[in-house]
Amino acid sequence: AKSTFLATLSHEIRTPLNGVLGMAQAMEAHELSSDQKMRLSVIQRSGEGLLGLLNDVLDMSKIEAGKVALESLDFDLADAIAAAADPFRAIAQIKGLSFDTDIKARGYYRGDPTRLRQIIYNLLSNAVKFTSAGSIRLTAAATDNALSLAVADTGIGMASGTVEQLFGKFAQGDASTTRRFGGTGLGLAISQDLAHLMGGSIRAVSRQGEG
Repeated sequence: AKSTFLATLSHEIRTPLNGVLGMAQAMEAHELSSDQKMRLSVIQRSGEGLLGLLNDVLDMSKIEAGKVALESLDFDLADAIAAAADPFRAIAQIKGLSFDTDIKARGYYRGDPTRLRQIIYNLLSNAVKFTSAGSIRLTAAATDNALSLAVADTGIGMASGTVEQLFGKFAQGDASTTRRFGGTGLGLAISQDLAHLMGGSIRAVSRQGEG
């Protein structure tokens, strides 16, 4: 009942929110004063942040209710990875971070490219968010029976106790991390559930201050 309620509520809130964001985007096309542009930017960032929260809650509710249906189709792995990684290149550049990809696994794979991109997106989002200097690296390698994707960063890292509870729902490092970086703490829980649904697994290795 809880999952159904949250899924319904999240879906219903997204409809008017998309209207707000659509109108904000339409207003952006007109000539505006600097103050108006600043206020419009706040509306857009706040709306996009809220939309991200709703999407996380909706995904988690669907997973808990067993309503996530995976696609099974042939897709180009390099294209799927690029679609997830490209939005973060500009963000990394703004923060002065190097952003590298090493895609040794190439060719066509069969599975759900949308959910694969979602996992990669979540991992890269965390990497960019928690890294203020240094580098972010995304790698993809293949063996005879497995595909391995990895995201590494030189960010703040985590203590061993935090790593152990990292994939729990609403898990955050501590209260100060939540205040400083925001987020729901659902992204990695969703990524873990999606990985399991696709017959895979996910894990994290980290040390405090070492990314």
